[in-house]
Amino acid sequence: MYFFNDTTSGLLSAGKVEGGDSSFTKSARLNYYKSALADKYKENKLTIGSFVNSGISFTHIKLEKENLFSIKLLFMNKTGDVIQFDYTVPKSDCQCCRCDKSVYWV
Repeated sequence: MYFFNDTTSGLLSAGKVEGGDSSFTKSARLNYYKSALADKYKENKLTIGSFVNSGISFTHIKLEKENLFSIKLLFMNKTGDVIQFDYTVPKSDCQCCRCDKSVYWV
């Protein structure tokens, strides 16, 4: 799913992460994907953290690349699928972004 904000030129995408080795355990699948993202964006300003809300463990990845600011939010659903929300906005239109243990907003 994709959602575009005309005002900020921000793009929100949400979906199930596919790929990885099918022999991985459910938790290993999420860790593999987090590592792959960290490797892919290692040349960018990158921050990775985690928090738990309502018993669900979330990983948040914030990165700055050229003129873009991006936040990725990852979690594993009840069936073991890795779900990702990704919000990307031009730095010029990003007035404030914050992430902490209890609230996640842009």
